[in-house]
Formats: sequence, C-alpha cells, structure tokens
Amino acid sequence: MNPVRAGLFSVLNADATLKALLSAPNAIYHRVVPQNALLPAVVFSRMAGTPEWMFDSAHIQNDVWLVKGVNKGSSSTPAEDIAARVDVLLNDAVLTVTGRTALAIFRELDVDYEEITNGETYHHVGAQYRAVTQPN
Repeated sequence: MNPVRAGLFSVLNADATLKALLSAPNAIYHRVVPQNALLPAVVFSRMAGTPEWMFDSAHIQNDVWLVKGVNKGSSSTPAEDIAARVDVLLNDAVLTVTGRTALAIFRELDVDYEEITNGETYHHVGAQYRAVTQPN
C-alpha cells in the first residue's frame, strides 16, 4: 500500500467527528465507493505524483491527493460538512508515512461538483491536497 495513502487513511479513520458525518463509521473509501454502499462517504485517491531526484537515488515525492465528501440527494450540505472536517484534519497535518518522512500536507485546490446518474444527484465536495515526503 502506498505509505501516504496509509497515512491519510489513518488520520481520517481516527476522527470521531468525521465518522459521525458519514453513513457508517467505515464509509472511508479509496478511489471509489462500493456499488451498494450508503452515502454520505469520504473518497480519496492519488491524482498525481512527481519525484524530485536528489543524490544517491533518493527523491522528494510530491503527491496530489483528492479527498472529498460524496452525498446523494437534493442537498450538498452533508458533502460540504465532510469536506470542512477533512480540511481541519489534513491541512498542515502531521502524517505518519512508513519508510519516508512527511514534510508537509496542504490544501491546493477546492473541488465542488455534482453529477446525475440514473436520475439521482450526487454531490462531490472536497479538495486536492499536496503531500510532500522525503526518504528517512
């Protein structure tokens, strides 16, 4: 498992306030919400990554992670509330990243859109976060 992914999940999964906003305490998913899962939920995934090479084959890694709340229905408020809590948890957070040292994590770009699938409206609200790590 990607060590930044594990660190992000650990921070999100440890927060009781965030879990109270979700349809279930385990409604934190990597990449996609399972087909029969209830909403609202958190979905997170790595959007991009850039290694910045240094000496001795080591590199600083710059990754961009999308972390968003997803809700179904007429109101985007549950997804907005999730996104606000995620921002409290992740912006300038201290991540534990196995095998690397986390230098920074910060919000770079907000995300807010809706989609209609089979007559149902889904709201996606969150942000892209940059996670910067270096070798231990």
